[in-house]
Amino acid sequence: LKMPDEIGLPGPPASLIHGNSRHFFDVVEQKGVEATPFIFPELEKIYGSTFGFYYGSYLDIVTTDPDIIKEVFITQFGNFVAKKKVPIAMVYPLLDGLIQVDHVGS
Repeated sequence: LKMPDEIGLPGPPASLIHGNSRHFFDVVEQKGVEATPFIFPELEKIYGSTFGFYYGSYLDIVTTDPDIIKEVFITQFGNFVAKKKVPIAMVYPLLDGLIQVDHVGS
């Protein structure tokens, strides 16, 4: 849980076991599932265009910075072939972002 601090990556404080997952549950509990598309945009307002978010002990780096997106998806695509895929059923309501596929198109 220290890595984001070591590399200068901002983000919400994380718990050892749940990471930041509790944040999702709190939002759904308080505002309903309809509020889930607004979780990352709200965190972006607080932490900037690139920040870390823990799902348990797994760190996701979230960005809306076009230069970083270009670097990952085009310039260094070969170094990022194991990008996490989000099942469509988990994305409410398909959000308005990029849907990721891996290097074999699935």
